[in-house]
Amino acid sequence: VPYAGQTLTVAATAVGLILPAIIPNKAILSLETGQIRFWLHGADPTSTVGHLMEIGETRILESPEEIKGFKAIRTGTSSGVLTYRFEM
Repeated sequence: VPYAGQTLTVAATAVGLILPAIIPNKAILSLETGQIRFWLHGADPTSTVGHLMEIGETRILESPEEIKGFKAIRTGTSSGVLTYRFEM
């Protein structure tokens, strides 16, 4: 069941997803612009360390722990725009 959707700008400082009061079970992420790096365990990635996500990619986070632990940062000078939605 779709729960909520948002857009997040991923800039030069690591950021996490904007979470609702009840943490969902699943999140679907799509990167619209600007390559990013991310971690799923709550640590801050850097512009050179972390999982790489390319423009146009979609990722699925499949647990509340991954959703809460998601942190991302841009890799270059262009900020990433990440569109995501939660599912319960």
